[in-house]
Amino acid sequence: MSRIAKAPVELPQGVTATIAPGAVTIKGAKGSLSLPLTGGVSVEQTEKKLEYDLYYVKNHTLLLDLLVLLETIRVVMLGEGAR
Repeated sequence: MSRIAKAPVELPQGVTATIAPGAVTIKGAKGSLSLPLTGGVSVEQTEKKLEYDLYYVKNHTLLLDLLVLLETIRVVMLGEGAR
């Protein structure tokens, strides 16, 4: 899965995306395309986030909701993840 702006974009079957410092390479059945990243453009793959989302959907319980809520409060109060 990849993301354009803030919307995730799912890559078609047989298409792979490789992120290297300063460039993105897309490979598919008809060839490959490499684009340089310029001017503050950043790219990141969010496979780990997707794994967390799938785990949440498969294991949805009230206890898990409470754990997520408590962890969210802890992160906000301590300012973790702030840039």
